[in-house]
Amino acid sequence: MPQLKPNESMKTRSLFQIYIFFTTVISTVPPVLADERIPGGNTKLENLNANTKLGKLISGRGENAAALTVESIEEILNENSEDLFGGMNEPDKFFALKELSEVIKDHPQKKELGATLFELFKQLPVIEGEPKNWNEILIANEGGSVGLITDCLVVIPGNDFRLEIFDYLIRADDTKKMNILLERIGTNGKRADFRGLIENKEKEANSIGMKELLRKALSNN
Repeated sequence: MPQLKPNESMKTRSLFQIYIFFTTVISTVPPVLADERIPGGNTKLENLNANTKLGKLISGRGENAAALTVESIEEILNENSEDLFGGMNEPDKFFALKELSEVIKDHPQKKELGATLFELFKQLPVIEGEPKNWNEILIANEGGSVGLITDCLVVIPGNDFRLEIFDYLIRADDTKKMNILLERIGTNGKRADFRGLIENKEKEANSIGMKELLRKALSNN
């Protein structure tokens, strides 16, 4: 979740409070009502809504969402960047990608998408700026497009694959994306799975900033 600075505007603080209230309330409503409130709704393959942006994109390809293959998902990711990847002020793209990310996380062959997702993780920028409304706060809270791709990465099994991601971030000393990775590991309930790797990488990290991030992650476990 974005950290609110002491000198932030009252408007942003109010929006943040509205967001907290909204997410608390919506967690108690039935799924159908939740689908009406937040674009995306239930995103499992068998329940993918054909009227959402992603649903229309899939049907436009002449495919059935319930039978979507990893090859088709890879093509959608590679060929529809303008529909899926955007900034904090483009919620339609964010919710389309969120829907697709849930499909990927549920897919039994998601491991085959690892290389494509990792390349996207490298290429996508970290969102910058202060959120101005509840949609932007929600997007910032989930790390934007790169956060959703990270959600997919952390549920892909394989120690070698996970090691590759950490090694890449440590070599690049990319503390911003490392922070997103560590946050999404926690959000997806994977702290125990990654603890040993984080402990090893904390010892290998060269910069103070990277070491501090990894130590903080360990203290939160």
